[in-house]
Amino acid sequence: MNKVNSHKLFSKDFIAVNIMIFLAYLNLAVFFTFAPYLAAKGFHPGIIGIIISVFSLSGLIIRPMVSPFLFPSNARKWIAISTLVDVASLFLYLAANTIWPLLILRFVHGAAYVCMAASKMALIVAFIPPKKASLAFSFTSASMLLPMAIVPPLLNPLTQLLGGFDKVLAATGVLMLVIYPLLLLIHPKDAQDNELKVKEKHISHKEYFRDLSQPKILVVLAIILVLFVCIAASFVYCAQFGVHINVANPGLFFTIAIVMMILVRLVGGQFMDRFKASVLIAGSLAVLVIGYSGLAVTKGPILFYAMAPICGLCWGVAHPVLHAVLFRISKPRLQSLNQNFGTEMVDGGFFLGPIIGAAIIGMSHFHLFFIFCAVITGLSFLGFILVLPELRKHDHLKISESYNNK
Repeated sequence: MNKVNSHKLFSKDFIAVNIMIFLAYLNLAVFFTFAPYLAAKGFHPGIIGIIISVFSLSGLIIRPMVSPFLFPSNARKWIAISTLVDVASLFLYLAANTIWPLLILRFVHGAAYVCMAASKMALIVAFIPPKKASLAFSFTSASMLLPMAIVPPLLNPLTQLLGGFDKVLAATGVLMLVIYPLLLLIHPKDAQDNELKVKEKHISHKEYFRDLSQPKILVVLAIILVLFVCIAASFVYCAQFGVHINVANPGLFFTIAIVMMILVRLVGGQFMDRFKASVLIAGSLAVLVIGYSGLAVTKGPILFYAMAPICGLCWGVAHPVLHAVLFRISKPRLQSLNQNFGTEMVDGGFFLGPIIGAAIIGMSHFHLFFIFCAVITGLSFLGFILVLPELRKHDHLKISESYNNK
């Protein structure tokens, strides 16, 4: 009998891993004002986009390499090592002031972050009772998003208090050390080893490429990529955009948006199960076009903040439902593979978004960037409509069933 079945969800182990996941995602949230910091140092907008994006490029390369080796039984060791490298990286920003040291540091920091975050996700599955998987993944998603809501509005006062943005990064490094006592609280179970071994069966090259040749798979992956290109670039350049339109605290935009995303995730299956997945995705993409169009024409704080809950709601609905649909339309043997492809699309968005955003902003202005977001989101909506007949064959399944099957 699987031991984890008899455990309550909110055990000390589950809570400790979620705190560590929260700390890992501070590595993303704390860089909200990184673009203005680099601009103040005299870097060209195009170079700024590259420096920011190298962090995610590292993830695109490293994640597929390390994921096959991560299990609940060895995750603590990976977390301990990657946390040490992560802390060192955060301190090294104090000394990295030119392009090549920054590029190397960003790549190393991104690799440490990905190993740390992926190890924690491998560990947490040991503490999730299958019957509570939907609630567990919703709670864990909230742990990932919470830093994005809390940190951005605090960065400006913290930068002034500590005497510079690089000092804020060093202070974040100190906070990351909390991970080590948390590791001592966690005792991973071996109960799921047999299940993990089944999922590790080798997938042939023929299966791999046949899977990726399916239009329904490609379109869902493309929509996830488009979604995160826009999210990542909006996050990275939101502070500069706020200054451009005279908004005093642009960080509140993402606080509002992320709170909406968290609320949607926490409501989870109980809310989303009332609607078909195709309706949720199509509706979210259509409303996002309106949200980005609103940002494209905004010239002050009222419309700027008004778009925050709209974007947050749509981001919060679209992302988990897209992953649930991806899970449903995949053969059981390929479900894990396609979920990893989905995660790669998220990393790809965080890599491409800052580069594309920097190029557009450098050539023109912020408003054109949001027009671009509206256009590519509209194109992804059209692509979704093209494969909708195929996706509707799976619409009888509920969102929560997809997560419970995980």
